[in-house]
Amino acid sequence: MIPHIFRQALRAKSGEWKWILSRGRIIERDQEGHPVRSVGTHLDITEARRATEILNRRNELLTSLSAALQTFISDSGSNQAFQNILRSFVEFSRSEAGLLCEIKRDPSGEIKPDQELAYVFERVETSSGPRVEADELRRIAGTFRELPFHLKEAQADTRLAPDECPLVKSLLALPVSRGDELLGMVLLANRPGGYTGEIPHEARLLLNTFGTMISKRHAVQQRNAARAELAEQKEQLAVTLASIGEAVIALDCSKRILFMNPSAERLTGLSLDEARSMPLAEAFSLFDTHGYPAENPVEKVHQTGMPHGNLYSIEHPLELRSHGLSQPSILAAAAPMRGADGTLTGFVLVLRDVGNELRADSAKRDFVSCVSHELRTPLTSIQGFVATILGDAEMPAELRTEFLAIIQEQAKRLGILVEDILEISKVESGRLRLTKEPVDLSTIVQTCVREMAPEAARKQLALKMEISSPFPTMTGDRSKLLSVVSNLLSNAIKFTPAQGRIKVSLDARQDELILEVSDTGYGIPPEDIPRVFEKFYRVERPDLQIPGAGLGLAIVQNIVLMHSGRVEVDSEVGSGTTFRVFLPLTEPADRLR
Repeated sequence: MIPHIFRQALRAKSGEWKWILSRGRIIERDQEGHPVRSVGTHLDITEARRATEILNRRNELLTSLSAALQTFISDSGSNQAFQNILRSFVEFSRSEAGLLCEIKRDPSGEIKPDQELAYVFERVETSSGPRVEADELRRIAGTFRELPFHLKEAQADTRLAPDECPLVKSLLALPVSRGDELLGMVLLANRPGGYTGEIPHEARLLLNTFGTMISKRHAVQQRNAARAELAEQKEQLAVTLASIGEAVIALDCSKRILFMNPSAERLTGLSLDEARSMPLAEAFSLFDTHGYPAENPVEKVHQTGMPHGNLYSIEHPLELRSHGLSQPSILAAAAPMRGADGTLTGFVLVLRDVGNELRADSAKRDFVSCVSHELRTPLTSIQGFVATILGDAEMPAELRTEFLAIIQEQAKRLGILVEDILEISKVESGRLRLTKEPVDLSTIVQTCVREMAPEAARKQLALKMEISSPFPTMTGDRSKLLSVVSNLLSNAIKFTPAQGRIKVSLDARQDELILEVSDTGYGIPPEDIPRVFEKFYRVERPDLQIPGAGLGLAIVQNIVLMHSGRVEVDSEVGSGTTFRVFLPLTEPADRLR
């Protein structure tokens, strides 16, 4: 007879279940045909069966770990990898639910779960009844002070309030660490029969894997934050370099161009794409004021081995020549770029166009000279006539009256000059304001013509006025518009020789007023016309000595612009000049400053 080999579970007297491997023959069966008694050999295989179950579970665990790690490697920030490995943890421990979260320690050393970084929650279907929810586990995670934490019978343990977590039967909280650093927590709930001491030991591989993954995730987050910060710094640097007026050029160690900002592109006439990798010597050359090749500051920095942080500057203006362009007033400076170990990595060259500054300085010098002359002339005249009057007590009354009239005229000349200087100062500082009111420009023109008619007559000039009627009013500042007409008419009288003609006309066309002051004077050369409205600028007339500080037309243009108008000029040397002022009739009140 062939013996039977079968496995059966028997309860020992101690109440513990044992697995038995039987080999023999069955001598009695129950009514359903199950073996009741047998004859043969019997072997206790309980430990072997447990070892096999553990081995099978570990094989399943390794398979799950491999799949989860593959997901994590392909996407180092993937929550799916954490979810997969946590699912393996829950299934390995035969729990109903699990939670993985990062944790931190507060200054007192207590554990503080980071609820925003509770990565995943997985619930295993073990029964049809109600199961513990993720929110319950999150609440429980905030109650621990030390790890690991084990509750065999949660409802009977005073450390956990049963009213807050009624569905929790058993609980195990394990630390996730990387070396001595506590990174997170794995929380398992509701294992049938509770949690034994074998679970933490068998779960070491899972916990270590969790620790590695969280640590790597931290590293990736820090690296991404550093990259984002670096990108922001690069963007800020690019915006800064693009907005500054100085030309900035970065060079490598062989003095080839790596970078140019927009100012450098405008100065050299080369785009960055054209200049990249080009030797600096081919991009442009520097020359001194005598036209001889000048020293390039980059060469000086290279030759002297200048340390990081030092700057070599050329203090006098140079001429830059680049592919047909010439920039005559350039200041140059260079500095080395060195790595953390002091190794030379390249150079930075900064070029600054100081042409406007030099012209401004020249204009200031001319202004001081001009104003000094303009002030000295009437003051000398006044002092001379006053001294003459005081020195001659018996001077005839008629002569004294003539001298006093001259003194009065020179004092008036001084007053006008001072007023012009104050007016242009207010314009530049933004302190000039308009007092808005309805203004009849024709009345202003008639007043100016009447006041200046004697001066025009003294120079034997024919002064004519034409005003269309009826004439509309506009909104503006009466005193400032009076200054506009006065300056234009005064210039016409000053720059028109005897026997000349001056015409002042005023007309209204559609939605604007047109004031025109024309003369048959000396005229303005074409090259000077674009600059006549610059402050302190005066047309060079070597054969004529005409007083003035070069402020009148600058004042005229600024006042007209403040009224939202414009000024045009036509001129021909030897034939005369015409200034036209266009002022809107319907100027919005809120545009008047």
